[in-house]
Amino acid sequence: MYEFYCFRGDLSHGWLTPITLARIAFPLIIKILLEKEEVYKLMQNDKVYISAFGELADHDFLEESKRKEADKIIEKHYWDLIENVAKEML
Repeated sequence: MYEFYCFRGDLSHGWLTPITLARIAFPLIIKILLEKEEVYKLMQNDKVYISAFGELADHDFLEESKRKEADKIIEKHYWDLIENVAKEML
């Protein structure tokens, strides 16, 4: 999460990381605010990215080899959401 707030010298943690995280966070923040105003309803993917954001922020996924880790994080949070919805239905 440190990279979200400040710049680091090394390229993999450089200026792209905060920008990349902001590209994920900004639309989610807007959607959350719109939902609070009852103008928008969060979609399943929105909830997954909200749930996964902290974990994604702690990973360096700019390198191609690390992007698979980001995909795994998102997939894990997706299945956690599905499991929680299923439990609520029972």
